[in-house]
Amino acid sequence: MKTLTRILTVAILSFSLVSAGFTAEDKEMLKDHIMKKDGKVMVVKDGKSTAATEVITMTDGTKVMPDGAVTMKDGMKSMLKDGEMMTMDGKMMTGDMKMGH
Repeated sequence: MKTLTRILTVAILSFSLVSAGFTAEDKEMLKDHIMKKDGKVMVVKDGKSTAATEVITMTDGTKVMPDGAVTMKDGMKSMLKDGEMMTMDGKMMTGDMKMGH
């Protein structure tokens, strides 16, 4: 019985940590996104990832190049770092899933 209680406690805590801080909207936004992993820009669509081979234009006008160069809608330029993600509406996120711009 103690083992079952421990397993349930660990499962509940794990689920709480995984879903903590995420709204349904956040989870939906992460379904399709761009990310840099191991030096490569990956396009994640419907849960499947492929390497970026052409310029990707986000819904807000931000452009992501296959090498990770980003041109924001206001013309500001940056470079995706490993672990960074961008939602298809141009919002930047880090690998620890904290929203940022």
